[in-house]
Amino acid sequence: MPESLPTLDTIAEWLNEEYNAYLSTYVYDDHVRLTNGSAAYYVNISVNDDNSFTLNGERYGDEITKSCDATREALITTLAQTI
Repeated sequence: MPESLPTLDTIAEWLNEEYNAYLSTYVYDDHVRLTNGSAAYYVNISVNDDNSFTLNGERYGDEITKSCDATREALITTLAQTI
């Protein structure tokens, strides 16, 4: 990943700052997972080389497939509209 892209640890920090009271984050090799602990409620966030994030997951039966710019503001806004 180019230096200008946020790291997975940075993404996890952003998510913890925003959602720490009720959602958990997990950092994997190639994505960060935001979840409430249920197998039916999670979002996997991946960083793309084109300076964007891909969000895939599920919210109680509804499939999540989104993308946004690779910035904190874009990620938080997209998640707020999604979960």
